[in-house]
Amino acid sequence: MPCITDWLVENHIVSTKLPETLSLEELERNDGDILEYIQKGERVHLIIDVSLVKNFPMNLNAIQESSNRYLNLDSMGWVVVIGNNNPMIKFMSRMISRFTGVRLTQALNQDAAIEHLKQHDPTIT
Repeated sequence: MPCITDWLVENHIVSTKLPETLSLEELERNDGDILEYIQKGERVHLIIDVSLVKNFPMNLNAIQESSNRYLNLDSMGWVVVIGNNNPMIKFMSRMISRFTGVRLTQALNQDAAIEHLKQHDPTIT
């Protein structure tokens, strides 16, 4: 199964669901897709569902370099990670957040993620 990325709320929230096995190449392709979405809005938030992920690239530098294409944009809002039970993914998420300054939080599920975003962005209806 490839990464699935689409608008959850048009021009406000992008949702991406990552597969069980995620290669660096697939991650880079998906980051390119996310970049296109982020560039379309004034303030766009990202919900990343990692609930299926079991195997993923461990190269923090490559992951950061790929995600920096959109994380450093002025139009980038919050990043909310859901389904995160993997301690290594939690660690890598925190490190990337520190390096980029992106606002990142965890949520139990998509509804909780959307609620968090609504609390921080009144333009989301």
